[in-house]
Amino acid sequence: MVDKAKAKKPRKRAARTAVVKVETSPIDATITLADASTITIGERIAQLVVQVGAQPDRAARSCGIDKATFDAWIEQAELTRATLAATPTKRQTVHALACLRLVDSIDEAAAIWEMTSLTALEQLAMGYQASHTIEVVSVASDGTTTVVERRTKTWHQAPQAAVLQWKLSRLMPDRFQLVTSRATDDVDEFTATFDARDAQSAEIAQKSTQTPASD
Repeated sequence: MVDKAKAKKPRKRAARTAVVKVETSPIDATITLADASTITIGERIAQLVVQVGAQPDRAARSCGIDKATFDAWIEQAELTRATLAATPTKRQTVHALACLRLVDSIDEAAAIWEMTSLTALEQLAMGYQASHTIEVVSVASDGTTTVVERRTKTWHQAPQAAVLQWKLSRLMPDRFQLVTSRATDDVDEFTATFDARDAQSAEIAQKSTQTPASD
């Protein structure tokens, strides 16, 4: 018969603290800009593409991301997109989804910058009117100011046919072509080939090649 007094009491197990691993992605890491504002690396890359038309890999480099790492993010995004297309219910890691969001945001940012640039070129090609106002003020002894004169200067930027020619040759190279001299690299001639059904293109091409008559 076992002596109860001598029987070993079961040891109490120490309580274990559960460790929860939180998935993160370096794309979502926060950086601080010169104006002390914060932004994620992914958002900053897209922002630079929108603002200045930066190449995505160079925008990433300005955030401290080397080209090899950036290229790996792009490859991961392509793999994630293909995987989701084949098996939409398959669970993806936080980083894989972050890579996919990065590629999509870069693509959208590039489209925005392209439209902004085309709009600016269109204004240069067609000409535009601009103005600015100058105010002359007097300051009283108590610090109050009074506008005593206001002048507005307005000027008109003449259309620039060369910009329109370049734009047409880039957007529709099969129909509009810039002929360049090999010796001087100057544009000697602008030729246009167009479908007879497209009268508008014909009119644009004709106007852009006209030269003012000499006095």
